[in-house]
Amino acid sequence: MGEKRFLAVLAALTLSIITMAYPAVAASPSPSKSPVPVGHWSPIPGSTAKAPPALGAKSWLIADATTGSVLAESNGQLPLPPASTLKTLTALTLAPRLQGDSIYTAVNQDIAADGSHVGLVAGATYTVNDLFQGLLLHSGNDAASALANANGGWAVTLQQMASEAQRLGLNHTVVKNPSGLDAAGQVSTAQDLATILRGLIDEPAGRKLFNTMSYDFPGNPSSGTRSTYQIASEDRLRLSGYPGAIAGKTGFTTHAGRTFVSAAERNGHTLVLALMQIDGPTLNAARDLMDWGFANVDKVQPVGQLPTASPQVETLTAAPAAQLTLDGKPSGKQPMRATSGTTGGKSTAVAIPAAQQQSQPDTDTQADAESAPVSNSVTLTHSATAKATPLWRSVLNTVLIILGLLIAAVVALRIRAVKRQRERAEQRRAAQAASASWNESDSFVRLPEGASRDFSRRVGPSSHH
Repeated sequence: MGEKRFLAVLAALTLSIITMAYPAVAASPSPSKSPVPVGHWSPIPGSTAKAPPALGAKSWLIADATTGSVLAESNGQLPLPPASTLKTLTALTLAPRLQGDSIYTAVNQDIAADGSHVGLVAGATYTVNDLFQGLLLHSGNDAASALANANGGWAVTLQQMASEAQRLGLNHTVVKNPSGLDAAGQVSTAQDLATILRGLIDEPAGRKLFNTMSYDFPGNPSSGTRSTYQIASEDRLRLSGYPGAIAGKTGFTTHAGRTFVSAAERNGHTLVLALMQIDGPTLNAARDLMDWGFANVDKVQPVGQLPTASPQVETLTAAPAAQLTLDGKPSGKQPMRATSGTTGGKSTAVAIPAAQQQSQPDTDTQADAESAPVSNSVTLTHSATAKATPLWRSVLNTVLIILGLLIAAVVALRIRAVKRQRERAEQRRAAQAASASWNESDSFVRLPEGASRDFSRRVGPSSHH
């Protein structure tokens, strides 16, 4: 009974440990390869249109940026983690709000950003244009944090990003941070990402951000003379020399996999595409889809429509960067920022200090961010420390799973040992029974036939001398 109880306790402990570890792992599964989805498209009757290429991406879409007509798509409205392609929404939101030549001083919160860094140094100064180049060329998460803080802080920036998503008609984009880092619930779709890029290249300030393929970024000023180092675009199509490519943004995180948005102009057409959870090489998928788009743009019927953006409800005036202390608190006089208001049904601008919009940019709580007025499925939550799954949590999950497997192995070995003990006991009992039977039969002496059983006859006088 003791052994059975011991095994039952070990089995229950193993099950509980695996159950504790599994949800954290299963809640955010890494993308895995799946069957290539079939694209949705519609050829014009009688045309020579060809089917879209088979793409190793879970979700994709290509559209005419001028008309908004969707030429083809597959799972185009499936919400998935966007990774750094979400930085295009950050750029679209902040480009008209910040003066490119204004100076921003990097703070510790920026330097502490997870993931890719362009190399900001706490206490060093950068122009807003430096930060935009670090955001889109090098995909710096430190630059994304810095731009949000230059705009008055994360809370006000995330609220504005959510409002911009609403204005664009993005019904499936949920904003949690300005960088696109993995965060619970942060998602977008291929259709939404294509719409964002379409809006970005339609804006003069936004399109200007893609004018360069490399940039001399300011280095660490501590050495006296401040040197620069070169950062370069990661746009796969433009790097390959694709004809007509004008803009693009890559993305990658553990949960999102590879993502990509791109725009190209050719023969009077401007096409935008978005790819999410790309299985194969990004360049191959983007090039094949863009080639198909230009070859068939006049041969297919629209299978959908990108949403039409609503008019801007606030008057945007580019302002200087907000100045913060190293710990992220407002420092001294803050720049004036334009916010929307209405007088007699007309949109007006009301200037208020950025510090009043967010008094503690480095400590805004999730509850505060969630109180922002949002609708149309665009939600806003934020913690200044919103990050991907912490390393310690991943390590703990791994340790728990290994421990569970070890306990399972111990249980299996223990069961095997008990089984062997029982087998040996059975063998001993059988051997003892056989031995007892043999001894009993050996106690009777079998005499030859005719022999006398009177042993006294065997003792004669000759035996005495």
